[in-house]
Amino acid sequence: MAQDIKKLEFAAYMRVSTEQQKTDNTIENQRRAIEGFLSYHDEIEIVKWYGDNGVSAFKDRPDYDLMMKNIDKYDGIIIAKLSRIGRRTAQLLDIVKMLNEKRKQLIVVNDNIDTTNAQGTFFFTILAAFNEYEASLIRERMSEGRKKYTDNGGVLGRKRKMLEDIRDRTRPKDKELIDLYNTGYGLARLANLYGVSRNTMRTKLLEIGITLRKPRGFE
Repeated sequence: MAQDIKKLEFAAYMRVSTEQQKTDNTIENQRRAIEGFLSYHDEIEIVKWYGDNGVSAFKDRPDYDLMMKNIDKYDGIIIAKLSRIGRRTAQLLDIVKMLNEKRKQLIVVNDNIDTTNAQGTFFFTILAAFNEYEASLIRERMSEGRKKYTDNGGVLGRKRKMLEDIRDRTRPKDKELIDLYNTGYGLARLANLYGVSRNTMRTKLLEIGITLRKPRGFE
């Protein structure tokens, strides 16, 4: 009877970076890609699955950190996409260097990368550089979009209509605000006039000594 050949024991890693990706079942898609690869490679067995949900490629990757801590237990790592373990060329090449020093394999299913041979290492370097270039283009387009938005009068971040803002704009006009309220302007109408929330306007009115009328239906 022929002796069974011992399979290579791999760790599989999956990562998604946003809540949206989590709802799109990207983790499941990555797992299916890896399992599809394994169906043609009987010599490889996944002994541990790792996955990080909604985390950055650069930090806060608890499952990835745990996998690397236990890397000596495995013959290598398999991932669906190159970007799942890193975005920058230096970051990716550091990972490969460490794996090579430990004589561990890296297989990237969708990119046909296998760092156990010279050809695989070469393509890995080229793809890593392209991956960083693509990421830099995205950052550049986002930067240009933000500049265009602000040049056209847009305000980045949350549209803050805080109490301090209305204080600054109404402090010289407290009497005007009181007069408007006393002539029948309701809370909602005043808030709309000054471009603030009803809660902010309510706080402002109380601050300047106005006793609020009890609402009668909708103002």
